[in-house]
Amino acid sequence: MENSVNRVMVNTIVKKAIHDLKADPDRTVRNLVDIALKFADSRFQQEFYSGAQSLLTNESSAYYALVKDTFTQVSEETLLTFGMNVGYNGLYEGSKKIRSMTQHSIPWTVSLSINEGKLFEQHHQAIDQGEKLGIHTWHLFSNHGIYDCLTLAQKHPDSAFVIFCGCNEISWSVLDCADEIRNIAIMLPFDKDADVACDMLRVSGILYGLYYTYTEKDVPSIESGELMHEMEQLHPAFSVLKPQFPCQKALRDRVYRWITRARLEQEFKTIPWEMYGDMLLVDSVISVTPHWVGFDEYGQLNTDQGVDRTYGLNIFVNDLPTVLKQAFPKQKGTNY
Repeated sequence: MENSVNRVMVNTIVKKAIHDLKADPDRTVRNLVDIALKFADSRFQQEFYSGAQSLLTNESSAYYALVKDTFTQVSEETLLTFGMNVGYNGLYEGSKKIRSMTQHSIPWTVSLSINEGKLFEQHHQAIDQGEKLGIHTWHLFSNHGIYDCLTLAQKHPDSAFVIFCGCNEISWSVLDCADEIRNIAIMLPFDKDADVACDMLRVSGILYGLYYTYTEKDVPSIESGELMHEMEQLHPAFSVLKPQFPCQKALRDRVYRWITRARLEQEFKTIPWEMYGDMLLVDSVISVTPHWVGFDEYGQLNTDQGVDRTYGLNIFVNDLPTVLKQAFPKQKGTNY
């Protein structure tokens, strides 16, 4: 991505702030949010950073402990690169491109299912095409394809990649490969093997989070805070709740209401996140009609409405811009 004057300035400010965070995390976080608000030029950015300012007035917030923990363990270069790719390349510059598209909607993030050693070039091309549209945040779901996921991230240094993989895919050889890749975050399932894998990621200085696939039976432990308290013991930056499909909308809405409230109350030393509700929230302020967009192992389009089996809505048949144009046409009179 071109090093514009704005980007160089923001990069310099963020780099200094990350360095200062280790010495005085509370004060530096507040200063960083204040600076971000000055650069905000959209309703979403202004509302987001204004909300963050309000949250940070709570001096007993668990988020201060989270920041101190994360910025102590994760390398400064990773925090800078991943943060700039999501924040500046994606939500700032990328959103401008997305909103400028008048013919069809473009999502702010896309999910790809990656199988070991299969169709690497097609995924590489899809990411290339997506970046030209303004998409700079990608979710890669590894099916024993962790090395391919890392290679894709390395080949696309201007994007941020959240890699969902099994705990058994984390090994010292994988972490050696990931050592110089700064634009990734690893997401692991919260299961019996998570503690060992999290310890390895923590020692390696890699940004990571946990996810838990919930069903209706999990609601009591979610709403009591028990599940989130258990997850935060492994020091994840993010703790994601992901519905097991098929899942009733009423159940997803109930969990999302709890997630929203939990973030505001700042009780947990991890950031609670509902997989689809929060992605749709961000998309709703970038595009008029929000969508969750992913592609399964066969290249077929998946949305928040389920699998779309329409022929041609497949990134192994058509390029990504063609698929999005056919799947998400804008209504007349829609400006962004």
